[in-house]
Amino acid sequence: MKIACVLITHFPVKAELQRHEDIQGKPVIVVDHSESRRLVVDSTPSARGVRSGMSLSEAMSRSKTSVVIEADYSYYERCFQELLLALLDVGDRVEKGPLGMAYVRLEAG
Repeated sequence: MKIACVLITHFPVKAELQRHEDIQGKPVIVVDHSESRRLVVDSTPSARGVRSGMSLSEAMSRSKTSVVIEADYSYYERCFQELLLALLDVGDRVEKGPLGMAYVRLEAG
């Protein structure tokens, strides 16, 4: 039996880039405001020095020209569900992993 792991790194940022075409090519920081302060969830590589878990103020001090977007987890989950459905065209069994990761059985075993 062959199994493939599909991994889409930086899934939140890639979903936002797909949704907002006007931010293509710009440094992007996705933040979560569920805590008492805004923390980085994800960022594009062009937002140099920015890491997940960093405070927004620290991230902006490292990448001043970044576009900041509030995390939209329900949107990311909908995008991921669409991906999982599309993977059913590739294999007969798809198992969901963490956001942006799935396992696909490529042939019946």
